[in-house]
Amino acid sequence: MNSNKKNTYFNKITVSIFYLLAAFRIYSLPNNNDSLRFEILLSKKLVDSVKLNDKFINTLEITPSRYILLSTANQFYVLGWGGIKPVGEKLKGNIHSFAFTPDKLLMAVQNNELSGMDTLGNLTKLFKLPNDEMGISTGESVMYVYDRNKKSQKHSLYVVAKGAKYAKLFDMPSPIVSVVEMQDSILFACQNVLFSFNLKNKKLKALVSLPKNTEIKSIAVDNIRNRIYFSADNSIYSLKNSKALTITNQFGGILKFFNEGLIVFNSNENLLIRIVGLESTITSKIQEVQATSNGSQVSTTGSISPPSTNSTTVSANNYYIIIGSFKTVQEANAEVSSMKNKGFSNAKVVGKSGAGTWRVSYKSFATKEAAMKELPNLDQLYPSAWILTNNGQ
Repeated sequence: MNSNKKNTYFNKITVSIFYLLAAFRIYSLPNNNDSLRFEILLSKKLVDSVKLNDKFINTLEITPSRYILLSTANQFYVLGWGGIKPVGEKLKGNIHSFAFTPDKLLMAVQNNELSGMDTLGNLTKLFKLPNDEMGISTGESVMYVYDRNKKSQKHSLYVVAKGAKYAKLFDMPSPIVSVVEMQDSILFACQNVLFSFNLKNKKLKALVSLPKNTEIKSIAVDNIRNRIYFSADNSIYSLKNSKALTITNQFGGILKFFNEGLIVFNSNENLLIRIVGLESTITSKIQEVQATSNGSQVSTTGSISPPSTNSTTVSANNYYIIIGSFKTVQEANAEVSSMKNKGFSNAKVVGKSGAGTWRVSYKSFATKEAAMKELPNLDQLYPSAWILTNNGQ
């Protein structure tokens, strides 16, 4: 294909999948508060119900029509609240990764070729890539392809512009995974290290590293709050203002931040979850730890447990018995010290209320029923005690 044809094709491919299922779009559930909740969008039970025997690859995208797009090695699938549906016929050649261009056209890496989807749902070769099984991701105005094959001798990151023109940005000694743009920089990971590459001054900087044998698998960005999320096989982390926080060490997967929620896709478990309310939860935990540690640096938000796949929305709220609220954190800490001297070892500050006062908790509980059972035992000492959940009720 000559340069002019490539350019025309690259700009005029019409992606047909967005018109297949008019009633199948994903619209976010109304978010009337900032409480933490899980929305299970895909489970093993759902996959089994459509008799899908092939394994999903470790890639997901959000289509312009607000579907979730997944793929096996030779078949695309659209996922929405109504279920999961195949897109078109099975394809020839293996799909290794895929992404939408800035113009919302679907590109896929097949072996060592970059292909585009035509109006019939077929992938057509655009041009040959430098190496096999490369990853692909979308920037604001360009695409990126990168070497993630462990068999390669060197691992390069390329920028791809309109007209099928690509240029190498840099080489790394280890496979590159999950490239995303953030302002004037590119974020990417090699093994256990998260890097930033400034597109203006061409400077490469290591942002954070995990334990040596823990490989980073995926990166996502909340550009509104400048918060970075990154994951390993069984953990998810957050990074902002040089502070790395552990979101959970119980599950991980491929990440995508979309519409105020973090999507986590574990292809091995056929589990796809959207987590809503993370920013509020992280902020609350930071305030809590800072209050109880007199301002020391926060290292973890605590652990979020994965939800049961038997339900579509699962609350992750803890339940606190609040014995009082105080104007200053010093007064709240003094009350906590007094309570611990009385033998209430689980007493702690649990952050600010909407009125700006600092709440003190007697103890936290896994269920509301357990908290309500304990509440009458505090009638004499704390007659005004009440139960708080993460949504403030």
